[in-house]
Amino acid sequence: MFDVDHGFKFVKRISLPTLRNRPPELAKGIVASAATRMLYVAQTNRLVALDLETDKLLWMQAYDGWCCDRPDISPDSQILYVPALDHPAWNVVSALNGQLIAVIPAAARSHNTVFSPRGDRVYLVPESPIIYVADARRAQIVSEIGPFSARVRPIVVNGAETLVFASVNGLLGVAVGDLRTGKVIAEVRAPSQFPCLTDHHDHKGACTHGVALTPDEREVWVADVNPFVHVFDAKSMPPRYERSIATRTSVGWLSCSIDGKRMYPSSGDVIDIASKQIIARLTDESGRALETEKLLEVKFANGKLVAVGDQWCNGRVGRPQR
Repeated sequence: MFDVDHGFKFVKRISLPTLRNRPPELAKGIVASAATRMLYVAQTNRLVALDLETDKLLWMQAYDGWCCDRPDISPDSQILYVPALDHPAWNVVSALNGQLIAVIPAAARSHNTVFSPRGDRVYLVPESPIIYVADARRAQIVSEIGPFSARVRPIVVNGAETLVFASVNGLLGVAVGDLRTGKVIAEVRAPSQFPCLTDHHDHKGACTHGVALTPDEREVWVADVNPFVHVFDAKSMPPRYERSIATRTSVGWLSCSIDGKRMYPSSGDVIDIASKQIIARLTDESGRALETEKLLEVKFANGKLVAVGDQWCNGRVGRPQR
C-alpha cells in the first residue's frame, strides 16, 4: 500500500493466507468495490476477498481448481466474472460471498475480463484472436469481435462502448475493433526504432502487454517491454503515434488514477498524463524498486472508504464511475 497524497510513500504490506506446505501464490488480478467494501485478489488457486477498511480476510473460494485469472466486477457490484485460468471457462460468482452462480464455456483457455459500462455485457478474452461478448445476466456468449491478427492480450473499451483497443501478440502498437460490427478496423504500430521483442519471460509472444485509454479518450497508451510507454492520438482513426516515454523497466500493464490525471505502468513509475512526466517511482519499505501488474487506487477519508479505482484504464466519456 502506498500513500498517493504524500509522494507515494510506502505504507504497509497486507499479507494473504498461504496454503499449507505450498509457496505463496501468484496474484493474477485485483478488483475492488465501494459497495461491498471488498478487495478481490485473484490468485493461481483461489479468489480471496478482503475488507478494504480492516484488511481482514472475509472469504476465499477455489472452485474445484478452476481458478483464477484476471476477473472483473459488475457495475452494481453483484457478480464477478472470473477466468478459470488454465481451463476454457469463466466462473460467474457472487461478489458478496464468492459462491458459484454459473460457468460459461469458452473456446480456449480463459485469461482477461472487462465488464461493459452499463453492466449488461462482459468482454471475455481467452488465449485466442477473438474477443467474446457475454450477456451478463444470462451468462451466455452472444457475439464476438475479430479475429484479430494474433492472440489478444489486454483490452480497454471507450465509454460509449463502440470501440475496443487491444494488445495483440506480435504487434508493438494497438489494434482497434468496432463493437457494433465485430470487425477489426485498424492496427497501428510504434515507429520502427522500437523493435517488437517477443521473448520477454512474463509474456511470451507479446511485445506489448498493456493498453490504456485516457479517461477523456483523447489518447491511447501502449505498454512496451523495451522499456517504454507509447502514446497515440485516439481522436483520429486509426490512432496516430505521438511520442514515447522511457520507463525504468519493462512495462506489462497500465492502470490509471481515480481522478484520471495519472498513469501507472507496471514498471512502478507514476506518470502525469497531461505533461507526460514521471512524477514518482514506487519503492518498498527497504527502498527497492517495486513493479506490479496488479494495481488500483482506493480512496479513504478519515479511515473510511470513499471510492475505488480499476485495474483497467477504460475510457470514461459518458461512463458512470463505480
